[in-house]
Amino acid sequence: MPRQLRLPIPCSGTAGGSPTVTRPIETQIPPPGDRERRREFRERHGREAYTLFAADGAARGQPMHLMHKYWARKDWYAVRACIEHYTRPGDIVLDPFCGSGVTVAEALITERRALGIDLNPMATFITEMVTTPVSERALRRAFAEVERAVKDNIVDTYRLHGACPGCGTRGSLIAWHTIRGSRPPSDYVVEPLCLTCHATSDERRISSSEAQRLTALEKSFEAVATAEGLWWPAEARLEYPNARRYRQKRRIERFEQHFTRRNLLNCARLLNAIRAVRQRDARRALLYCFTSHLACVSAMNGKHVSGSGWMMNRFYVPPDFYDESVWERFRRTYEKLCRANGQTAALIGERKATVVCASATDLHMIASGSVDYVFTDPPYGDSIDYYELTDFWRAWLGLEMDHADEIVINASQGKDVGAFGEMLTRAAGEIYRVLKPGAWCSVAFQNKDAAVWSAFSTAFALPGFELMRVVPQPPSAKSFTMTWTEGSPKTHVLVHLRKPTGQGRRRPRPALPPTLADLVGESLRHLQANGAHSPSLASVYDEVVSRWLTATYGTDGAAPSLGGGSFTLKDVKRTLEELLGDGGRQ
Repeated sequence: MPRQLRLPIPCSGTAGGSPTVTRPIETQIPPPGDRERRREFRERHGREAYTLFAADGAARGQPMHLMHKYWARKDWYAVRACIEHYTRPGDIVLDPFCGSGVTVAEALITERRALGIDLNPMATFITEMVTTPVSERALRRAFAEVERAVKDNIVDTYRLHGACPGCGTRGSLIAWHTIRGSRPPSDYVVEPLCLTCHATSDERRISSSEAQRLTALEKSFEAVATAEGLWWPAEARLEYPNARRYRQKRRIERFEQHFTRRNLLNCARLLNAIRAVRQRDARRALLYCFTSHLACVSAMNGKHVSGSGWMMNRFYVPPDFYDESVWERFRRTYEKLCRANGQTAALIGERKATVVCASATDLHMIASGSVDYVFTDPPYGDSIDYYELTDFWRAWLGLEMDHADEIVINASQGKDVGAFGEMLTRAAGEIYRVLKPGAWCSVAFQNKDAAVWSAFSTAFALPGFELMRVVPQPPSAKSFTMTWTEGSPKTHVLVHLRKPTGQGRRRPRPALPPTLADLVGESLRHLQANGAHSPSLASVYDEVVSRWLTATYGTDGAAPSLGGGSFTLKDVKRTLEELLGDGGRQ
């Protein structure tokens, strides 16, 4: 018989018995700063249940959850509201696709017992870092140890000539960033930073002597790295074990090619120093800091990217990129780490989560009928390639992952929408098995293709889940893809499901599935009646998906259908324009 997990004893309260919640969350969950919508939400769903809307709630949750880049991260306040609505202190909360650990952290903060599962070792590493505080003293000592070992050598590679225009100190200027790309070194542009007064000055073209020094440094990369005994992922390639290239690869064959020779040398120096730290927890925290800063010091760091260094969900190197100082970026990321660690210590303290690197398709380590609530967001079909993207960090940490069990649509892995649906069905079946009868499961999902939504719907209908509510949940901050890609959805959709207490209800399919024109028309009228005079395409699409799922979802194992076939976001756009007439103008 397989061994099952022993979960931590709850810090307070009583372990939950039979679930008592009978109503799902019926509306969007407002951010803490929106006072009017916050009041309406609490009055509708129960004032006493929610503690997230405290006066200081708007600032709560940011440092610990934003310390490290991860894709499709859910807003902490939405996750916390769901946990507080569907569970009580002491209950067991599971996230089988835990990603960056938001669900696990919010469960601990609200005094639930938390269980996080993820196939990706980078995800479980981040989750452990988010939810486990490190001794401040040990962390300061470890950083000082690394600083003594490599700071001077790293900083020296960014030295600039001249005096600081602010404080007048000579020899204190370094290049905070160097704008590079296909241009020759003589055309590089630098932003000077003074190490004395810590002020930056106006960007200027690099001098000829500075350009010559940089060129000589990068030519000597191999000799210096060999002399210092450095390691970096020189052989790590953007391809699968079967030699098929990553779907998100763009002209680059190896991970080291995302870095200039100068920054590759300095990242290797920094990693070497961190690995020499003896105190395990502090060393892991600095490795977490290291991977967090990597994209910012890579050639993917363009002018319009976010603070994470990633412009989009692929390995994109812009024509002109910002070559940042490795030490200065690491130092600033370390300051973020200290703030995040302090928040984790204050909000979570000694409470412990159980975090396991395993596939959601096989939760044998969890007893049947033992979990009180699940909040999760499985992979969004072909939207995000977690295996490929996180390999950028795993390559440096030496973490290996078997992609065979990754639930994704990816031609390089030989997985189409059928394979995605089959694997997601297995995961949904395991979620159903471990939940208590009557317990709830909230799933965040999104895709621009109804065929993927159909696979999602079938996956959760087959085990027997009842669909209780579908609610679009706009993120507090839109990603680059959401902002700049016209054809991408702009929100997540929260699907609230319930495991029946008995045989469950059987909802027959409608004899005539709704047509796309019907769905778009109903969605448009609903949004306009609720104050949106000119609804956006994204809001109409989300409403269409919500109505379609509600109308076609069932537990008879049949895939959802639509009169006239499937649809995509582009189909919704075309239908909306036809309904409105005159090219879509109202």
